[in-house]
Amino acid sequence: MFEHRSAAWPRIGRRLAALLAAAWLALPVAAGASPALRSGDVIEIAVAGVPALTRRATVGPDGRIAYPVLGMVDTAELSPPQLQALLQEMLAARNVVQRPVVSVDVIEYRPISVGGDVARPGEYRFQPGMTVRNAVALAGGYDLSRIEGRATPVQLLEARSDYGAAGIELVRQEARAARLRAQLAGTEQLDPSRLRDLPVDPIVRADILGAEEQQLQADLAAQHRERAYLERLVEALREQHAALVNAEAESAVALSRQSQSINRARELLDRSVGTMARLDDAQRGETQSRAQLFDTRARLAEVGRQIEEATQRLDAFDNRRRAGLLDGLKDAVAEAGKARFRLDSARDRMGAGGGSLLRQSGVAALAVIHRRVRGVPQRIEATADTELLSGDALEIADATPDRLAAGLPRRTP
Repeated sequence: MFEHRSAAWPRIGRRLAALLAAAWLALPVAAGASPALRSGDVIEIAVAGVPALTRRATVGPDGRIAYPVLGMVDTAELSPPQLQALLQEMLAARNVVQRPVVSVDVIEYRPISVGGDVARPGEYRFQPGMTVRNAVALAGGYDLSRIEGRATPVQLLEARSDYGAAGIELVRQEARAARLRAQLAGTEQLDPSRLRDLPVDPIVRADILGAEEQQLQADLAAQHRERAYLERLVEALREQHAALVNAEAESAVALSRQSQSINRARELLDRSVGTMARLDDAQRGETQSRAQLFDTRARLAEVGRQIEEATQRLDAFDNRRRAGLLDGLKDAVAEAGKARFRLDSARDRMGAGGGSLLRQSGVAALAVIHRRVRGVPQRIEATADTELLSGDALEIADATPDRLAAGLPRRTP
């Protein structure tokens, strides 16, 4: 009878988890709920009446965002309304916009990761107000087959597959980060030290590293071409400007001479030794010279504007490139962290499948939240009603003696 009831538990658990997941996804965000912004969250900032200041920004690992005219803005774990008020104060204080009306909307929260003893470990969409219980429901509920006994062969195969995939993804992201660091340092060599001890076939690791080295060379070549083009453009515009300055001077001299010709023609006409035709020719020549001078000055002003724009592009080239590389590096580091968490989770699942697990009556499970606050890792013991934040990594582990001996905290079921 006990075996029959135990066999029915996975079916009951899956149905209950599906109902809980559906109910959670159907719930709207609570009115007034406004969690603090976290690293990886994507927000959209708009200023009423100033479309040029509408921007999407990603909160970096250091808790800051890049915003035009203000530079790097520290969100300091602010909620969207608090950030909205801060931006309004900063724009007004710097006289960028008078009485600015700013809106801050979260476009995409950084997903949470759920691993350990759940039916479907992985990443899930975060919603404000989400608790550990909601996250477990989204992940298919507790993995009752493991809590009741030992991992099945299918689960072990899945864990090994997840382990291999996570290892390759970790190598890929670490190699990408190494390429971006090399570009930021201005070197043509990658530093492979972070990849040497990763659990991946050396051939696969070498292939990934080789691809990133080729990408590094291509990026450096493109960078040099773009800078050389901007430098040539500025030089050509300056040469054109110098030629127009000379042409302006020549046109001014020609106009002066035409004015003198008109005066002589009038004197001769007054003395009855000149002709009206000669005066008309002199006046037409003056009109042409004046038009040519105005045209030259207009072209000179346009070329001056083009020189200013090209010079600004050249001056901002390194800053734009560095900002893009830093954004890419932040993304690579975040993705590497996710892959490392999945790797550790898969390793735990493989290790837990080697033998029988001792049990007390009922299902005793515990939760640990791995969270980074301003780049500092934190480990938080949680209950089912503990609220999560975007980007959290949630580990669900059954409270078996071997788990507790490994240093995981005990929680009363």
